Amino acid sequence: MILYSIIGSFINKKILTNFFVIFFILSLIVFGNQFFIVLSQSLDKGLFGNEIYSLIFLKFIRDAPFLISFSLILSIVFTFNKLYKSSEAIILHSAGKGALDFFKIIFPIVITTTVLISFLIGYIVPSVKLEIYNITDRAKSRPDYIFFQEGLFQSFQNNEITMFISEIDNVKEADNQVLKNIFIYSNENKRIIIAKTGSKSVSLNGDVHLDLFDGSIYQQLRDSNNISSVTNFEKYFIKIFSLDSSERIFSSSSEMKDFISLFSDSNNEDLGEITYRISFSIATFILSLLSVFFSKTNNRSRINFSVGYLVIFFISYYNMVIIAKSSLGNGATSFLSSLVMPHLFFILLIFYYFYLNNIFFKKTN
Repeated sequence: MILYSIIGSFINKKILTNFFVIFFILSLIVFGNQFFIVLSQSLDKGLFGNEIYSLIFLKFIRDAPFLISFSLILSIVFTFNKLYKSSEAIILHSAGKGALDFFKIIFPIVITTTVLISFLIGYIVPSVKLEIYNITDRAKSRPDYIFFQEGLFQSFQNNEITMFISEIDNVKEADNQVLKNIFIYSNENKRIIIAKTGSKSVSLNGDVHLDLFDGSIYQQLRDSNNISSVTNFEKYFIKIFSLDSSERIFSSSSEMKDFISLFSDSNNEDLGEITYRISFSIATFILSLLSVFFSKTNNRSRINFSVGYLVIFFISYYNMVIIAKSSLGNGATSFLSSLVMPHLFFILLIFYYFYLNNIFFKKTN
């Protein structure tokens, strides 16, 4: 029993060492990739320096559950592959210790990692996604990067103002656009504003106003479609952006809700997100178990495809989880089938894989 405990401690130590090495390497790759993506998009989105670094860090946290899950699975495979190559695992097999015993040894690491991933994907990642949304949305709405578009309805001030412009001169120059034939509806005070021309102005505190010329204001009665008054003007100012309002950004997207909020709303999109988060953790646990079986190799063989097979299964498994989420979100499947079918299908696929390999093994021997 003491010897078994020593062996278990040795294996877990190797797995943790490999995990941190693999996680560090993958993190560098992902972090570097996000750095170049965010940097290349910074000019188009109007991001400042501190927002660029914040976005890079937030996107790395967003991808952390995938990195942790993949690093755990690879670390298990590499550890047991080495044990089989050095014949240490074969000796343990001779002593009556099989793959299930190996999984019992690494079970504390697997369950701890699964709980960590569940916490990240349930609570941390949604808030990170919301912050990413806030940063990019504020950047798009920032005064220096507000572009009016010709022949399209645009919304400002958190959808309180809807505007339509039939003609624009200097379309690509945000600060020198000349607007013609402007229609504005203010939802806050039930006003319709029509003006022949207009231009954008930015105040010292960063607020953006639309300067309107030669137009009329049609005031509606509350809870009525009737016009109560008409006011003509030569010049009129209306605020279309303020820094205070830009900070109060909310999103109803299921991906940005925490786990408890998803259960309180429980529409199809929210249920799909629930199945995705639960399935992600279950997939990590199942793939960790399979990693022990895939690690079994012949120490005389120079070719080892276990890592390649596991990468393929990893990608396939998570794609099935994403498909199940989309199907439930579209109302094509039920909650139970979306939660169970990806795991059931994957387990059956694995059994079929082992069945074919056993048949092949018998034929070659």
